[in-house]
Amino acid sequence: MTVVAVPEAPERLPGRTGGRCSQGVRLCLGMLRGALVGAHIGLVTAMGLALVGNGGVGAANAAIAGALVIVFFASGQAVQLLATEMADGTGMAMLMTSYLARIVALGAILVLAMSQQARLDAVFDRTNFFLGSMLALLGWLGGVLLTHSHQRVFVYDRDADDQFGGSR
Repeated sequence: MTVVAVPEAPERLPGRTGGRCSQGVRLCLGMLRGALVGAHIGLVTAMGLALVGNGGVGAANAAIAGALVIVFFASGQAVQLLATEMADGTGMAMLMTSYLARIVALGAILVLAMSQQARLDAVFDRTNFFLGSMLALLGWLGGVLLTHSHQRVFVYDRDADDQFGGSR
């Protein structure tokens, strides 16, 4: 991440959004884009490996697992976009409620799958399901970290000139 000292803070920051969003939203959107690209690269890789190793059933299992990972994290990131512009307590409460709702939804999917175990035994492939979820997860995290390392964070500090002996 590059920190750039700017003498005065504009109300909105320029960028791809045309200056219509704050710095926090711009940073979150950038990380969401990078994460989605990384997760899809991981998902396509997992589906390709599963297709070669186990055919269409393996690829379908990898696709379902990867889709669950992407929906879980993308929905959390979407809520984070909203929470970025809220007061600290309100934003944190919204994020924690969102996380709880996403965990409950995953639990409900697990209960549903366990109740249909006889039907799923014929088509469920644990190895490719694991492969799809892990590669999508690693792709998501890699995309977030790579994007974050290239983002520019503007710092508005009028005392920076005095502290560091002149403008930078």
